Amino acid sequence: MTILDLYGTLDPNQLLLAPVSSSLKHILNIFFIHKPLLLALPLADFSVNKLYNLLHHTGQITPFKSAVWETKAPSKVSFFIWLLFKDKLLTQNNLLKRGWPAPPNCLLCHSGEVKDAAHLFSCCMMARNIWTRVSTHYSLPPFNFTSQPFSDWQTSRSLIQKDRRKEWSPIWAATVWNIWKTRNACVFSQSQVSTHRLLSSIVSDVRLWNLYI
Repeated sequence: MTILDLYGTLDPNQLLLAPVSSSLKHILNIFFIHKPLLLALPLADFSVNKLYNLLHHTGQITPFKSAVWETKAPSKVSFFIWLLFKDKLLTQNNLLKRGWPAPPNCLLCHSGEVKDAAHLFSCCMMARNIWTRVSTHYSLPPFNFTSQPFSDWQTSRSLIQKDRRKEWSPIWAATVWNIWKTRNACVFSQSQVSTHRLLSSIVSDVRLWNLYI
């Protein structure tokens, strides 16, 4: 029996709401994008290693696998990073593409620029402020800012001393994750942005994730 047989859908949004085990949900979180493979894999034979090996042998491991696979973050954060790199996050520009309502200005810096992932995580002045605070807190080189999140991750990582690069993925992941959560809090709870609170959340997440090395 396959996932499609059991749940009647391969829509990730519906699957993630289904009553599935945490281990299966972990796999769905990261690999929903590979629908042909999910169609073929039997539920009784699921494991992260088997699915990873299948992706590797079929040449479907992406160039940004390290940023997703090797971070110490929870699976929901890995899933979020995957969506970020695939430009599938429901940022304001992607909402408008779907014909859904979206605020006219950035909810974090209130500018009228295009509200895509590049703006939210790089160009937004609030985001740049928090990246500067993060780099100072962890004694890291200044972060690289482009219009491509993966390029930012790669270039910024390359500027770090080799013996400290293992620290980079969880720090970067915690920063983009908490920027996203702050943005969502502004959308759904009309929360006020606090860079001090945001930095504290990032540091707390990095500390927590590093416990699971």
